[in-house]
Amino acid sequence: MSEIKRNISITLPITMEEKLEFSEGFVDLHTKAYEEILKGNGFGIQETRQAIKIVCDIRHASPVGLKGEYHPMARECTTKHPFSI
Repeated sequence: MSEIKRNISITLPITMEEKLEFSEGFVDLHTKAYEEILKGNGFGIQETRQAIKIVCDIRHASPVGLKGEYHPMARECTTKHPFSI
């Protein structure tokens, strides 16, 4: 069986780029995260406020369709999401 690679490229301020490798330990990532949360090593509201705001903004945004650069699979037919607000 071939190894599955999970890489994420992030662009940091200025022109620095860092690659994060998730191939090893990826399966247990959520379990390890929850274990740390239960030990009291989770993130508080101040650390997560920006992420919560971004999710809220995305959830309430109006779709504009395909504009500019987008992933080729974005052209695929979509179905209505089973959960509606």
